[in-house]
Amino acid sequence: MMTTSDRSVLTDTVGAWLFARYAYAPNKLGYCGPTRSQQLLRYGTTGTVDTDLRALAREFHGAWTYMETMAELAGLDDPLDRRIVESYWLGGDLSPGIDASLLIKALLARITRQTGHYWAHLTPEILDSAAADHCFHVFAVYPWSRLLGPDHYEQPLHVLDNCRIRWGTVLARHGDFLIVRSRHLTWNGYRLGLGQPQSEKVAHAVGGQSFLPDVVPGDRVSMHWDWTCDRLTDHQVATLRAATLNQIEATNRRLAPPAALPDPVSEPANSAAGCSSRRRRSSVDNDADWLAAHLRSMVAARPSFWAGSDVTLHQLSAMHLISANAPVTLSILAKFLGTKAPATSAMVERLIRAGLVSRIRDQQDRRRILLSLTRNGERMIGETDPATATRLQRALNGMSPAAIQCLTEVLRDIAGRLAR
Repeated sequence: MMTTSDRSVLTDTVGAWLFARYAYAPNKLGYCGPTRSQQLLRYGTTGTVDTDLRALAREFHGAWTYMETMAELAGLDDPLDRRIVESYWLGGDLSPGIDASLLIKALLARITRQTGHYWAHLTPEILDSAAADHCFHVFAVYPWSRLLGPDHYEQPLHVLDNCRIRWGTVLARHGDFLIVRSRHLTWNGYRLGLGQPQSEKVAHAVGGQSFLPDVVPGDRVSMHWDWTCDRLTDHQVATLRAATLNQIEATNRRLAPPAALPDPVSEPANSAAGCSSRRRRSSVDNDADWLAAHLRSMVAARPSFWAGSDVTLHQLSAMHLISANAPVTLSILAKFLGTKAPATSAMVERLIRAGLVSRIRDQQDRRRILLSLTRNGERMIGETDPATATRLQRALNGMSPAAIQCLTEVLRDIAGRLAR
């Protein structure tokens, strides 16, 4: 416990330390908060307070407004409580327990006392996407998502991608920089998404100061703008992914009503003259082509994992669904798979023993068990968005057991050849 210069009490120094780590990058770039990035860097690096941190945090009007509101709704005294700070930046365990309608009402009551034109976007119209986290602020409150269009969308997309908290796996260290494998936002003219994993160069040190001086390849880290903030657990990655995907889907619904979107399965009708006799491909044809292409690219990218595994296609489908919806309960996974709870449980147990799925206890309800992929699980299949997971399950459901077994054997043979 620490007393600040205004005699208020800093009850959780770990929470304050986390706040400094995530607030440093945008503050250094001059996007938010006071011009005190050196203090944030020093505090995030050493944990030693040499300034009034609470007064500094209050000057981050967006983040402080959320954390103050979250503390009030969660019944906690300190907006810099570690649970509040982590939930705000990463969409952690506190966020789902905060009622969206109460959140919007409380935020509106506070922000009307502030200035800033972007606050005008926070209206009851975005209630369905409201969440007590930074991702909601980036996608729904800031104006950048509303500036996306079919042309000249590069700058809004760049800001959205860098302002959100990203996650990735460290591949290598090069001096003050890391090479991190992560997924960036994509925009196809009407929908946001997450692209395929790719390498990016991110700073982790400046002037000999680093938040992660002992970072090594294989570590999973969080990133804000051009800076590495912290090391993440599997559970933190899962909750951050879930928060991000939820906001992406909510933004897509807001920007383009579902009726205006093309069917993701069937091809659009060909209305050109002279083409009426051309056979229209069925959804089964398209799903078969998509499934083959998806599995081929996955196996080619990760042959060593596939070649030495006994994973079946149904287990693979379950892993995709867990990845897309993590953290997910066993009952929800069974519903997605269309299987009975005992069969689903047995499948999950095999994946846990293989080191591909992890099981954690829900912090809000200790009786609930949540599933997410381990690092090896994500290395095998990559990361999956909900649409891909649903489509994969639909495609496999249309195949006979014999066809699935045959396809599994072919994929494993291909993987074995590629891994040699």
